Amino acid sequence: MITFLKNLFLGHWQRKTMALVSAILVWLIVHHSLTTSRSLENVAIRIVNIPAGLTIEGIEPSGLLSQRVSLTIEGKKTSIENISSNDVEILLDATDKSGLWTATVTKKHLNSLNPSALVISEAIDHIAPCHLSLQFTRLLTEKIPITITAPKGQTPPNYQYLDVWPSHLYLTLSGPKKVIEQLKAKGLTLTFDLDKLSKDDFENIKQEGPSDEISFLVPDAWKKISVPGISERPIEIDDPQASLLRIDFIHSGLLSLTKPIPIHLYFPPDYSLTMNPETYSMIFGGIIQHIHGLSMITKDLYVKGVSQLFLQVVQDAFQITVLMAPKSKQRYLEWSLDAVHPRALEDKYVQLFMSDTTPSSLDQMTTSKKEEYLRGRFRKYLSHLLLYRDAEAPLDLKIELEGNAVRVEER
Repeated sequence: MITFLKNLFLGHWQRKTMALVSAILVWLIVHHSLTTSRSLENVAIRIVNIPAGLTIEGIEPSGLLSQRVSLTIEGKKTSIENISSNDVEILLDATDKSGLWTATVTKKHLNSLNPSALVISEAIDHIAPCHLSLQFTRLLTEKIPITITAPKGQTPPNYQYLDVWPSHLYLTLSGPKKVIEQLKAKGLTLTFDLDKLSKDDFENIKQEGPSDEISFLVPDAWKKISVPGISERPIEIDDPQASLLRIDFIHSGLLSLTKPIPIHLYFPPDYSLTMNPETYSMIFGGIIQHIHGLSMITKDLYVKGVSQLFLQVVQDAFQITVLMAPKSKQRYLEWSLDAVHPRALEDKYVQLFMSDTTPSSLDQMTTSKKEEYLRGRFRKYLSHLLLYRDAEAPLDLKIELEGNAVRVEER
């Protein structure tokens, strides 16, 4: 048995070795010359040399189409088995093309995205013809309005969101006429995510502004917007005003009013025959006191969501107005908190702020932009102004008629 095995493996070993080497060589030659085909999914299409004034629906600024295709390639098995759709693209030349263009894609239209690793002429013998229908349309360039909405996410500790400024920007876009017209009519919206901020970012915010107002200067990386139908990637906002983008916060604590607030009755002309200052008056007592001929609310009250400077400017101009109406119209009378002569108060607020020489992030603005920003800030404060009796509860007045008198109480 041993002799048999010895003869089997060692007998004529030179011939057997040559046979084995020959078999390996034949296998290698056959394997490397073996031709096969495979399919590549989602192959990108790039268009170059589009005639001036024209574009193609679904094309991006980079020349890539949103449309992708499947290709069947043929070649040596060892050459094509590792090729993926990320290695190639279809490159079409649109010189002198217009209207409806039916392009037939062949091997000559393939472009290697990794030339050092993939040479098309060597790796691929040919591809199954692919036909593309491309519609040219008029190229339109317009400024598209962008509305910056209130941010989402967590605000800095002990602060609440106040405003974003500027809240409206423009983005210059070029694209198919129909798409651009729709975008211009509808506009775009952009919402920042505060959850992207780290604790260190919050600390840096606090160091930029005064104690009750802080601003987060929006980084350039955030100044991009997605535009479906134009680009698969977010587009950088090219409006020069984007350099001023900031998100403002105000301290969420209460600010105490140091003076009583006048309250008076407003008599609409429609009811003046029966309801007027001669027929109706305020009932004094409780939170309503008669001081120097005026009806005043003397309860300790607070405001929040505004700055100390704003309160300093407007506190002497506060008044509560009660809108008179017959009891048959409504049981409880409506009331509002107003500021007398708001334009003069706004001017004073801006003047005081502009006269402050303390360095701040507003210094990067021109004088006109700074004034525009401050006036917007003042109006924001005024439009959201509420009176509070404590940190959680806004002042809620129950005002109703008792005969020809008006009683004012807290609910």
